[in-house]
Amino acid sequence: MKRLNWFKSKIGQRLYRNKINIDCCKHCDKVARNGLVVNDDMHANYLFDMEMEYNHCGHPLMYFETQKQAMNFEWYTKRSYK
Repeated sequence: MKRLNWFKSKIGQRLYRNKINIDCCKHCDKVARNGLVVNDDMHANYLFDMEMEYNHCGHPLMYFETQKQAMNFEWYTKRSYK
């Protein structure tokens, strides 16, 4: 529940995510580049659910407070999955 509470504490703030190693859609690419603002409680729940689902399926996805954190995570996961 800590992660869900983290998402809820970011309502109104911009979050960044890493790119995942699968082809996705243009929207996902845009979010990886520009981040997104967590709109409300329902949006926070959705982001939490998607993060958990992608990770459960073996696709490392994580949201961060800064783009640099997301890029560092992406670099690390790419090296770890070679």
